[in-house]
Amino acid sequence: MRPARGLTPPGITYADFIVDSLTLTDPLVVTQLPDVKIPDGCEGFLKAHHNNNGVIFVGTTAASQPWTLPPGAATSFKIDNFNKIYVKPEIANDKLEYGTEQEVYVPEQWFTLDDEVLGLLDQNYNPMV
Repeated sequence: MRPARGLTPPGITYADFIVDSLTLTDPLVVTQLPDVKIPDGCEGFLKAHHNNNGVIFVGTTAASQPWTLPPGAATSFKIDNFNKIYVKPEIANDKLEYGTEQEVYVPEQWFTLDDEVLGLLDQNYNPMV
C-alpha cells in the first residue's frame, strides 16, 4: 500500500515534536527543568516567551547559568534529558518553552483501507505534492 497525500504510511516511525512550557515564578531562583528524555540523535530546544519582561539565564549546573535568553530568543542543546538544564528568570512569571523531537510509530492496523477507498485515493495520488 502506498501513502495517500497527508497520511503517514503504516508500520513506520516518524519524528514529531513535543513541546511544553514552564512559568518561572520566583525571580533569580534557579529551577531544574523536568525529567523529559530526548531521543538519540535529537536536540532539545529552549525558547523564552516573546512576552517576557526580562532575560532567562540558562546553564547546565545549579551553580552557574552563563547564557541568557532574551524575550523571543531560542537555543538548542545536544543533551539526553532536560533535567540537565537549569534556568533562572530575571523577572517573576516569565515563561520558558522547551521541546524536542520524539519518534512516533504508526501501527499497521491503523490503516485498513478497502479496495474502493484505495481506488479513490489512487485518483488523487501524486507523490510530488
